[in-house]
Amino acid sequence: YIFLGADLVHPSVGALPGEDAARAMREGFDIDRRFDLKLLGLLNVKYLLSELPLKSSSLELVYAPSKAPIIAFSRDWATGFLSPPSGPHGNSIFDKFGNAISDLVGTRQRISLGKDIFIYRLADYFPRFRFVNEIEIEPSGLAVLNRLSSMNSSSLLSTAVLESADASTVTRRRKFVSGHIDVINYRPDRIELNVTVAGNAFLVIANTWSPYWIGGIDGKIVAPIRVNHTQFGLPISTGKHKVVVVYSPPYTNKRG
Repeated sequence: YIFLGADLVHPSVGALPGEDAARAMREGFDIDRRFDLKLLGLLNVKYLLSELPLKSSSLELVYAPSKAPIIAFSRDWATGFLSPPSGPHGNSIFDKFGNAISDLVGTRQRISLGKDIFIYRLADYFPRFRFVNEIEIEPSGLAVLNRLSSMNSSSLLSTAVLESADASTVTRRRKFVSGHIDVINYRPDRIELNVTVAGNAFLVIANTWSPYWIGGIDGKIVAPIRVNHTQFGLPISTGKHKVVVVYSPPYTNKRG
C-alpha cells in the first residue's frame, strides 16, 4: 500500500496545477508528475494499491474494480471517512450528527461489498537482497538523494550510493562480483542468508536503515553500512558465508 501524497484530489493539497479530477477519474491520475517510481522500486516495492485510477509509464494495471468509482473523492486524515462528508454539509449539531450517521451507513455498505481496488505492478522493482557491481561515494545525504534521482533503473540495480560519513570502511570500487543468495530466514527483526561469491562482493539489503541493525558474517560481528540513504549493506569476501542481521534496539537483548 502506498499513501500517494496528502490527497490526489484537493486543489490546495495534492491536485496538480491544471489537473482535471473528472478526466483523471477516466484516464488515471498522473503519477509520473508526482513521484519517481524507480526509487520506490529500489525499496523492493512491486505493487501499488489504490482506490483511484493511476496513470504512469512505470505502472502496469493488474486488476481493476468491477465497479470503479466515477467521482473523485478524498478521505479524512484522522478517520478515513469520505471528505467532504457524504451527509449534510454544515457545522450545526444536527449536520454533524447527520454526517456521522451517513458515514456509518456508508462504512457498513463498503464492508458488505468488500474492498475492491486498483492493483498496479511496477515495471522496475529490485530484489530485497542483491549484489552490486559498484560503490559510489557522495559528500552528503542530499547529494546521495540527488545522485539516486539522476540514475536510470539499470544503474540503480548495479550501484550502491554511500554518503562519505558512512563510507569509512569501504572505498569506491567498480569491480565487485555478483554471487548466489539463499534466503534461510526472513522476519522483520531477523534476516539469515547463505551467500556464495567468487571474489570481493557487496551485498545490499533493501530494509530500512537503522543503527540498531547488528550484522554477523560466519559468527563474526560486522557493522552494516548505510547505503542509498535509507538502506544498508555488507562487504562480503570470497567464498561461502552465513550472513545474519538482527534488529536490536536498546529496549531488547537480541544478538546476532
